[in-house]
Amino acid sequence: MTTSQDDADLPFRGPLEFVRVDADRWNVTDHGFPHDDTRHILARVHEDDHGLDVTWMSPRVPLPTRYRDAEDILDDLTRWRERPRRATRPLDIASHRPRRAR
Repeated sequence: MTTSQDDADLPFRGPLEFVRVDADRWNVTDHGFPHDDTRHILARVHEDDHGLDVTWMSPRVPLPTRYRDAEDILDDLTRWRERPRRATRPLDIASHRPRRAR
């Protein structure tokens, strides 16, 4: 499989889904990648008495590792996915000569 450099840099590109592994574990998957691609599984989620523990499969996902519910995980992923990916042009900073001390 060949990917462009832009595709390789993106951690996700397709619909997201929770896939149950067993009674208290899920995988968060990205259907934009084939099942045999390592980028297909974005996170592993484990439920305990206090909430959900998330293990992100990519170190490039700077999101929390603890959540109250699955909807919060998907909301954060969606917000992070839709953020601007390129740096914006810097704002002009007015330059003035320093004031003279009296």
